[in-house]
Amino acid sequence: MNKIEDSYYSKNFLENGYVHIPSLIKPELIKSIRETFSIPIANHVLKNVPNRLKISADRLLLSEVPELIEMIVENLKDVFMACTRQDSLYLMYEMMFIIPGHSPYHTIVHQDIGANMETIEERFPRKSPRHPDTISVWIPFVDVDKKSSCMYVIPYGTNIPKYIEMKAGDVLFLSYFIPHGSTVNSLDTHRETLLMSVSPQPTTGQDRDINLPLMENGKVLKVDRNKIKQLMDKSINYAPGEDHYKNI
Repeated sequence: MNKIEDSYYSKNFLENGYVHIPSLIKPELIKSIRETFSIPIANHVLKNVPNRLKISADRLLLSEVPELIEMIVENLKDVFMACTRQDSLYLMYEMMFIIPGHSPYHTIVHQDIGANMETIEERFPRKSPRHPDTISVWIPFVDVDKKSSCMYVIPYGTNIPKYIEMKAGDVLFLSYFIPHGSTVNSLDTHRETLLMSVSPQPTTGQDRDINLPLMENGKVLKVDRNKIKQLMDKSINYAPGEDHYKNI
C-alpha cells in the first residue's frame, strides 16, 4: 500500500468512523482458515446442536496457530498505522464468529466501546477503559450481503444505516465509537468471520483483554507462544462460556 492509499483510507476512516478495503487478505489464507477451523467447527457444533443460533470461538487462532495472526497483521499493518496514526499495536481479543444458515440471530446496533449488550447505557457508554484509537477488524471468510448477515454502520454525522456488502478476504475497519450491527442470515450457507480488536496501547482495567504486542515501530513482531499463554492465563474469555464451541 502506498502513501496515497494510506492517506485516502486514513481520511475516510477518520471522517466516517469506518473503512472497507477489498481483497486485503489473500485467498489462500482464507481458504486455509476455513478448511482447518471454521467449517469443521460449524459441522461439529451443528451436529450436536442443530438449532444453534450462533457459534463463537474465542482466541482459537491465537491459541492454535498464532502464526496466522502474525500473517494477518502483516497484511493489514499499513492500514492499521494509517487509521490509528501510530506505529505500535496490541491485540485486545480475537474471535471466530459463525452464523448458521437461516439463523434469526443478528447483532443489535451498538458501539464497541461498550462492555456489554444488555442495556442502552452499556451499548452506548460515555467512556471506556480502552484507548480511543482502538479499532475493530472484521474479516469475512465468505461473501456477505444483506441476506447473509452483513454488517451495517451508521457513519459519523448521520443517522442512516449503510450496509457493507463484502467479498471473502475484504476487511472492514471500525472505530470503537461508530454505531454498527448486522442483519440476519436468511441463506442456506453459514456466515463465517473473524473479529479482532487492536489498540495502539495496552488496556488497563479490562480483564478480558489479552494485550498481546503485535507491532512495534511499524514492524510486525514474531509470535511468542509462551508470552501468549502468559497473557491469556491472566485474562478471561471474551465470549460467554455457553457460546464457546469447546464447551458444547
